[in-house]
Amino acid sequence: MSFMRTSILLFIFLFQPVMAEDILPTISITASRTPIEVQHSSTTISIITAEQIAESKAVYVSELLQSVAGLNVSRTGGSGNITQLRMRGGEANHVLVLIDGIEANRLSSGSEFRFDKISTEQIERIEVLRGAQSSLWGSDALSGVINIITKRAKKGQEVTLSSSLGQRDYWRKGLSLGYGGDQFDIQLGADLVRTDGVNSIRLGNEKDGFNQKVLNLKSHYNFNNGAELGLVFHYKNSDGESDPSNSSDGYAEDDEKEYLSRVFYKWDSWQSRWQQQLAYSVVDQKNKNKQASARSTYDGKKHKWMYQSTFKLPVSNDRINRQSLTFAAERERDNYEQVTSSSSHKQRIVNYGYVAEYQLGFMDDFNFSASGRADDNDEFKNTKTYRLGLSYIYPDWGTKLHIAHATGVKNPTFTELFGWSPASFIGNPDLKAEHSKDWELGVSQEFFDEQMNLTVTLFQQRLKDEIASNKSYNGSINSDGESKRDGLELDLQGNLSGNIRYGFSYTYLVATEGVSGGDDKTEVRRPKHQWSGLLNYAFFEDKANLQLSADHIGKHRDVDWSGGSGSRVELDDYLLINMTINYAVASDLKLWGRVSNLFDEDYAEVSGYNDEGTTIYAGFEITL
Repeated sequence: MSFMRTSILLFIFLFQPVMAEDILPTISITASRTPIEVQHSSTTISIITAEQIAESKAVYVSELLQSVAGLNVSRTGGSGNITQLRMRGGEANHVLVLIDGIEANRLSSGSEFRFDKISTEQIERIEVLRGAQSSLWGSDALSGVINIITKRAKKGQEVTLSSSLGQRDYWRKGLSLGYGGDQFDIQLGADLVRTDGVNSIRLGNEKDGFNQKVLNLKSHYNFNNGAELGLVFHYKNSDGESDPSNSSDGYAEDDEKEYLSRVFYKWDSWQSRWQQQLAYSVVDQKNKNKQASARSTYDGKKHKWMYQSTFKLPVSNDRINRQSLTFAAERERDNYEQVTSSSSHKQRIVNYGYVAEYQLGFMDDFNFSASGRADDNDEFKNTKTYRLGLSYIYPDWGTKLHIAHATGVKNPTFTELFGWSPASFIGNPDLKAEHSKDWELGVSQEFFDEQMNLTVTLFQQRLKDEIASNKSYNGSINSDGESKRDGLELDLQGNLSGNIRYGFSYTYLVATEGVSGGDDKTEVRRPKHQWSGLLNYAFFEDKANLQLSADHIGKHRDVDWSGGSGSRVELDDYLLINMTINYAVASDLKLWGRVSNLFDEDYAEVSGYNDEGTTIYAGFEITL
């Protein structure tokens, strides 16, 4: 290792800024059914702000999330190829992803969210909740929730043009229009992106390209009586190339159209002590998969109604600072249609969810929360989940303690229930939902007049009835064993001399899969050791900033299917270093450049698949 590289690594290790929990009190809209201060929550929360997104110039959201403690990203090749995210050792479909409050997990693809098809453009903020959140948000939130919040128009009028270029014929063009008035605001954003990409697998040399069109609309109207009407609409049309498998350098193409929309109405009564909300959302996902000898299409639609009512209960004595009681009712109808070369079917599942949550703040420093949820499903057994949390703040010491216990649930997917093709994957209508029990214990400590914050969290999850492949790999079963996830998360963050932010995050994880009638085995794609960090230095009177980031992924196991038998292999650890520089030429013109994988590390996130190597990007943003 060269002296230059060693010096940079040592500097990053000692002085790294946070891409996680904010030091100052921050409001979270995901940690509760109603907005709550992060310091009052017993949930481990990480927030990626608009400033951090702008400074990093990360191309994809997955690059930002890789740096959050407890999260791990696995990508099968270059841009546009399947990218999975796991949280605290859970499965990729144990993480619920919301976009402006809309459930965005695919009805196909194992009900996972496709992180390879969402860039950082048009995003204002990302909230990450770790640990089971099913008592608030239902199925898919067994390991946690990620809420991606898009930009809202500012006061006045604003037109922003942006463009960037990169290696492998990468280019992106963006347009953002915003208007904000006293009662009405509207934000419209459009993005076009394309790249020739790299060969997805380590065989052959043809390039697998990717192109995508995105349109976002966000609008609000505030009535004179304080009520609010909101509308969100997201459209995405993507076309990505890949290879059929990690041992077949052939032709595969994935075309997708996705529409996400949500309309809501909020109003208050009794001097804002009674807050109500009515919302309706639609998710429409169409996917076509083409290979040399096979074609398949998927059409999934999710319709969801939600009514929520929050009562701010009166405070009867000096010991109680705040208390609220929230009730919510949801009706969700999922329609799924699949057509392959050998089969076709249509299915529908209707689910009713009922939520109750209680929040209590007492004696200034204690905060208690309790939530429970019951789901009535017309396809399989009904489920009940709960969560209990307690936090305590020592204001004189700058210390916060929190403890939480929760249960989680993950319903079987359409493919697991009804199959894919009689010749390759048969459905199992008798599957039960997966169930988990979680514990977490955390402590946060401030130092040097709140200029440094250290957070350490211990977590444990026990998963039963895990849905796994049968011995023939042509169907799904509920495993008899118990899967275990135990670990530790550490975040160190702070500021130096006003223009340097630093921090360090580390995750230790032991994740084992319960095997029926045998010993537990280590879960694949879950590294035991992982750390991330970045350094941000502002200069030229804050007109410019230089950022260095590092992600180290330890050795982990995967399954190699190239021989057809699915043998286990161990993938080497690797270290990725990125560098970004931003410069504001004027208040309305910004230039930037970024180098991903600065030292051209050769690595594999998934067995048999390629990495993109060193990639250079450059771009500008002009505001009119």
